[in-house]
Amino acid sequence: MHQETLRFHPATLAWLSSGTKPRVPRSIETLKPENRHSAVYRLTGAGMLGENVIAKWCTHETAALESRVYHVLEKLPLSTPRFFACLGRPDGSWMFLEDAGENRYDENDPSHRILAARWLARLHSETSVISKDLSLPTKGPGFYRSLLESAAMMLEQSLSLPLGEYNRDIVRSLIRQLNEIGSLWSEVEEVLAEMPGTLVHSDFSPKNIRIRNGDAHPALLTFDWEHAGFGPPAPDLESVDLRAYRESLPESWPPPDDHTLFRIGQVGRICRIIQGVSWACCELYPEAAETVVSRHMGVYDTSLHETRTALDWVGPA
Repeated sequence: MHQETLRFHPATLAWLSSGTKPRVPRSIETLKPENRHSAVYRLTGAGMLGENVIAKWCTHETAALESRVYHVLEKLPLSTPRFFACLGRPDGSWMFLEDAGENRYDENDPSHRILAARWLARLHSETSVISKDLSLPTKGPGFYRSLLESAAMMLEQSLSLPLGEYNRDIVRSLIRQLNEIGSLWSEVEEVLAEMPGTLVHSDFSPKNIRIRNGDAHPALLTFDWEHAGFGPPAPDLESVDLRAYRESLPESWPPPDDHTLFRIGQVGRICRIIQGVSWACCELYPEAAETVVSRHMGVYDTSLHETRTALDWVGPA
């Protein structure tokens, strides 16, 4: 990309008007291609000290929510990407953040799982009270129940799409499992109520987490808070060391016993699966249905069965 083209790229123009002593980037890397609602770019060398900057184009609502969260995180004793600026435009908003790098969180690395557990324990316990005043979306049991019901309905409708018999069986199995979980929803509510409501990321997964190896110790950096809300911590705990999480909680949060902790982790996984199914259902267009079912729904169907089995929530066939 020529220097003149770089200067007049929409991300550069917004960044240069941010009032943060910006530089014209040496290059621009597209991290998420633009669609109707969002796009993400890396502005190489655009920071005041020549550091990389992440530019995110998103809706006004997403920018307002993420900005509130980043301002809270900056006040806590937690590692977090530096938030530079948020600029509103008539058709959307630009957010500018520190580049968290490329060292992605590995949920199979025990040291990463412990680091994430300690980070989340501090986040959840520190924000349990203040997050009530942040006008965050509610991410409690009712939210996930609503996602479950809408996902089951969209899956039912997808059976009228051109699907092969194998994929059709996957859809039927997933509908059955969602309905069975719905019939046990009082148990889901009971487990989620074991811990206080707090600020939750709601998409705490490797794609949104980086590990920065500093001189003293590694730091965890979490971004993309567009699904954040106020709710039980369980959905954030799917890929962390649960015992390290419990051991890192303050005395003001009574630690759950081993059995309860296990159930919290498993029900949190169910919530995340429900959310994933709901997102995938939004892509069930006729021309994409076969791909979406084979690529996503089969994985969710298997994961849901494994989790229900672990909880002893699977009845006779």
